[in-house]
Amino acid sequence: MRYLTPSYPEFRRVLLVESGPRAVLETAIPRLSNVFGQHATLDLITCYAGRPSTLPERGSIWRTEDHRSGQDRGRLLREIKASGATAVAIVCSGHPVMTSWKWWLVWQLPVKVLVINENGDCFWLDTAHIASARRMALVRLGLSGELAGRTLWRIALFPFGMACLLIYASVVHVQRWFRLALASPARERS
Repeated sequence: MRYLTPSYPEFRRVLLVESGPRAVLETAIPRLSNVFGQHATLDLITCYAGRPSTLPERGSIWRTEDHRSGQDRGRLLREIKASGATAVAIVCSGHPVMTSWKWWLVWQLPVKVLVINENGDCFWLDTAHIASARRMALVRLGLSGELAGRTLWRIALFPFGMACLLIYASVVHVQRWFRLALASPARERS
């Protein structure tokens, strides 16, 4: 991830990571064509069968099930870098689809990152759009809106709940050890 500044490279190839429901990406592709222009080639990495209905015919499609081993993923990464992708568009819709793949690709590729939300809207992951990224993170963590107070209370009470459970487990185990220790001599005498 090279471009955290608000500068933009020339977008010749864009890698789409289908890390959410297919409908989200199908909604976003026409918008992305407007953002990148019709001359940009859209490549896709997906775990789904087939291709999104709105994806143009040109471009490569990689399937995650074809790249399960570390060697295969390394080869895939070299292929993507060799393709000349200058941006990666990831779907962040709150669904646990290809989560490790999308963040691995963001970390490994020297590209500008575009985040697509569940509505098909998008924003760049850079310093100029930090407020959008923060709002999205707060929503995903449950720290925005009317449930924010409830989530904060859960976070604050978690250590106390964990301490109570640990104390209870310790007491139960100590009682068991004493019972076993006192029962052993009685069995030996009989």
